[in-house]
Amino acid sequence: MNKVKVGVAGLGRQGYGMHGTGLVKLNDEFQIVAACDLIEERRKRYQELTGCRVYESFEKLLADDEVELIIIATYSKDHCDHIIRALGAGKNVYGEKPFCLNYEEACRIRDAAKTASGKLFIGQNRRFEGDFIKLREIMDSGVLGEIYEIQHSVFHYNRRDDWQTLQDMGGGQLYNWGPHLIDHALQLMDAPVVSMTSCLRQIAAVGDAEDHVDIGLTGANGRSIRLEIGGGVAMQFPKYIVYGTKGTAIYQDEHFTLKYLDPQKPLEPRVAIRESVMDTFGTEEDLPFIQETIHAPMGDLMEIMHCVYRSLRQGEAFPVSIDEAVEVMRIITGAKTGVLPQKQ
Repeated sequence: MNKVKVGVAGLGRQGYGMHGTGLVKLNDEFQIVAACDLIEERRKRYQELTGCRVYESFEKLLADDEVELIIIATYSKDHCDHIIRALGAGKNVYGEKPFCLNYEEACRIRDAAKTASGKLFIGQNRRFEGDFIKLREIMDSGVLGEIYEIQHSVFHYNRRDDWQTLQDMGGGQLYNWGPHLIDHALQLMDAPVVSMTSCLRQIAAVGDAEDHVDIGLTGANGRSIRLEIGGGVAMQFPKYIVYGTKGTAIYQDEHFTLKYLDPQKPLEPRVAIRESVMDTFGTEEDLPFIQETIHAPMGDLMEIMHCVYRSLRQGEAFPVSIDEAVEVMRIITGAKTGVLPQKQ
């Protein structure tokens, strides 16, 4: 098999984990030939894991002619610069999320990618979560009727103290979990976003970046989606709550629970009456609800790397477009500033 020769920039949690221990398992498709990091201990550990060449600078990684694909897993604040420089060096580039810090940077990267000889891949690997895929199937089936509201949340309680708690490093949950949930929301909205609200708070983490994010999005189709990322929430709640005109779905503990009206049993027509009714809120009826449970496990988040391989070797379209990634950053910028930027 014609393996893709990979260079990894940044050997921290993602660089060593997903793009180290994870990528070496895909050795039919990828070969890690080089890596770089500022910290010598990390370089040594990565070399022991992969046997690749290691550099102390990004410039030396860019100059390695064997490297075909550069994975950008450096500090978030450096992603924009590193992606543009790698594209300028003629490399294919995989940008870890957040692939930049704001909408202006996203547009600069989009423009650079248009003229680059290499391909740009944005690391929205949670597109491949089993629950997200299953939710799309449930919504498309129509059993819930017209979807009018979705709540999507990720909660934990963590007194976090690493660099991702610092604003000047590109830290904060808006940049950490935010790109994933916002990407999901834009896919589930099925319409352009026309308005949004946001509230950012610091609850349990140290540093100066937010660890609680609350975003409300409204689409041109009237559908509303609320996103919550809670770093200071001590209890678990359903990850998804979906409201439709004919039913509701919730997701928790790897299962969707659905309750919806039986599509095989049409409802009797009703009209509003003006007279008061004693002891009840309207005319009582026995609605034909169906309740079911659907298993939806995590799925394989490394599937995104198979997509990278098929794009480079077989010419398949990558499932995350640059325009979709830029729109995620437009929403993030709106959440940060309180003003949703005009599209460029």
